[in-house]
Amino acid sequence: MLDKTIPQWVAVKTMSRHEKVVYNSLQSKGYEVYLPTRKELHKWKDRKKWVDVPLISTYVFCKIVKEDLFWINSEK
Repeated sequence: MLDKTIPQWVAVKTMSRHEKVVYNSLQSKGYEVYLPTRKELHKWKDRKKWVDVPLISTYVFCKIVKEDLFWINSEK
């Protein structure tokens, strides 16, 4: 069970392909956030490009107190 006053790491589920948006949003609000990524080579007809993609899709990790969990889960 989470202590109400001590921040703990939790996994925040996001919509698919919105991990970086959620990461930036939480970070701008002052939360400690972690998004593990890896580099993949993506190919198009005219070019190739190295892209950072999340290691664990649809999840961002955030250090937060229990009282703020509802806020994170309900914000859109």
